[in-house]
Amino acid sequence: TGPFMYKDHKLGESWTLERNPNYWNPDLPYLDEVQLFHVADWGARGTAVLTGQADYAQLVNLEMYNEGLDNPDVGVSQHQGEGAFISFQINNEREPLNDARVRRAILLAVNRHNILRAYAEQDTMHISSARWMSDASQFATPVEEILQTPGYKEDNSEEIERAKQLLADAGYGDGFGPIEIVTGNNPGHQDILAPAMQAELKKLNIDSTIRVVELANRATELRGGTFDMLIDVSFASAIQDEYAIAWANCFKTGAGSNYSRYSDAEFDALVDQVLSEADVA
Repeated sequence: TGPFMYKDHKLGESWTLERNPNYWNPDLPYLDEVQLFHVADWGARGTAVLTGQADYAQLVNLEMYNEGLDNPDVGVSQHQGEGAFISFQINNEREPLNDARVRRAILLAVNRHNILRAYAEQDTMHISSARWMSDASQFATPVEEILQTPGYKEDNSEEIERAKQLLADAGYGDGFGPIEIVTGNNPGHQDILAPAMQAELKKLNIDSTIRVVELANRATELRGGTFDMLIDVSFASAIQDEYAIAWANCFKTGAGSNYSRYSDAEFDALVDQVLSEADVA
């Protein structure tokens, strides 16, 4: 039903799509064919555009973005996203991560400011980028309120002590591990985000290992649940500002993109209510 149809796919290399002659709008699309090349390295994506090997790249690193700004033949832009740009999926079915107290301890102890600082050379993000609702939404929590929220404070020393108590209550007072952090082979993820998360988990004596997979295979890991923690970029809504759509797709029990396997009947009911409520107030 879309403007393009499947033509060819080479795993880890490319997708080829061709114009749909039966598309509902006979004047669209303008292109006869689109080739999508798989390039894991964000810097290489930018280089492909700057050297004329590609017409467009989504998600390039900050260095390539700045080079594009200085090139009159290249257009660059930043836009507000429809969800959290980077997410660390926690597999709710794996022990001991299936204990809500353990997951709560991780939420409290991980300092998101540290992770954002480590990632600053790759991309410009701020603390509201680490939320489940983008600040592009009229319903987003104000940044000053986020900074006072447990799990999002600059100084989270008190939260770390609370997290240690939660682990002790769950029977893991001495920590645990190793758990496995799965990451695609994008340098920004495997060389920066994964080690940054490792360092944060060590505050709770949680040991971890890093397993790097071909970026094209990340979706297979997510669907199969073959991870303890996985660095992902999939939490988003299909349309701007409709965040309940993202919540329904990513957090509701059994939903198609609920890769963490989170399940809470009360939350499911709340999302259904939000999706069916027409009154903005």
